[in-house]
Amino acid sequence: MIPVLQAITLSFFRVTAVSNTTGVIWRSNILLGYSIDNLPQSPQNLAANSKINYINLSWNQNNENDLHHYNIYRNGVEFATSISTNFNDSSGVEDSTYIYNIAAVDINGNISGLSNSAVVTVNNTGSINLAVIVEGFYLPDQVE
Repeated sequence: MIPVLQAITLSFFRVTAVSNTTGVIWRSNILLGYSIDNLPQSPQNLAANSKINYINLSWNQNNENDLHHYNIYRNGVEFATSISTNFNDSSGVEDSTYIYNIAAVDINGNISGLSNSAVVTVNNTGSINLAVIVEGFYLPDQVE
């Protein structure tokens, strides 16, 4: 599922003001409102490379101080997370094409927009599976 950009959280808050005069403060009533947090930036420069037994994904690191992890999407569906800027997907099926995207997630659960798409086709040419079944044989000098 493609992430929905959500950075508004309903919260309770109170404002307290302190004056220069000792002991003089003002407190508001406790109110209900919205706190707006900055969304993480979308990850940049996603690349995907097909290897013999896996697909390697790599991208540039985000600079946000509150970055928690990255969500990894394959064909529009979130299927993994990573705390680093590399991920190996070993669940690909031969002769299949996949579209990958990455989203950054901060410590408050805010999800960035998606990275650029990286398209890769799994094609494990060079590996051949053979099954040899011996059904019988004869030697020419033993024929009567």
